[in-house]
Amino acid sequence: MKNLQLTKEQITQIVAVIFFGGIFGYLYIAYFWIPTAKNIETKNRKISELQNKIDKAKRRDAQYKNLSAKLEQLKKDKEAAQKKLPRGKKIPDLIKKLTEISKKHHINIASISPGSSKKERYFLKVLYSISARGNYHDFGRFFAELALQERIFTLENVRINASSGDYSASVTFSLVAYQYST
Repeated sequence: MKNLQLTKEQITQIVAVIFFGGIFGYLYIAYFWIPTAKNIETKNRKISELQNKIDKAKRRDAQYKNLSAKLEQLKKDKEAAQKKLPRGKKIPDLIKKLTEISKKHHINIASISPGSSKKERYFLKVLYSISARGNYHDFGRFFAELALQERIFTLENVRINASSGDYSASVTFSLVAYQYST
């Protein structure tokens, strides 16, 4: 190996192989390797950006679901509040409810007269004068059920008088029905 002698033809072949290998290597790197590496880098960057957008969308979706749930709860709360404080007097509903409760507790309502209204800050107090006859304990159950109604009612100026006949008491009172004031 010390005295390795190459012919001119062999040296030309080696130089040609190195030259063409260098050209092939340059062309491979310049036209295949570098563009492919750039393409891979660009694709990875796009994938990363898309993944970030997907993550943001998932977070927004989770927030939207929370907002939707809150909105539904607020709608339910609003409906419940409107049942307690309706926007209008709703006299037919009031009379219907009073009639149902009075029949249930054997109270005979003689008259219902609309009275005055008093505006408060957020609501309106509407008074109705009511006179009725029935038994003393039936009135207790009647008043208790009125107090437990979904709509807010209060009683004022309750006057109980003894009565003869089928009923043991004659009662007059003011029913206060509350309604939402805009």
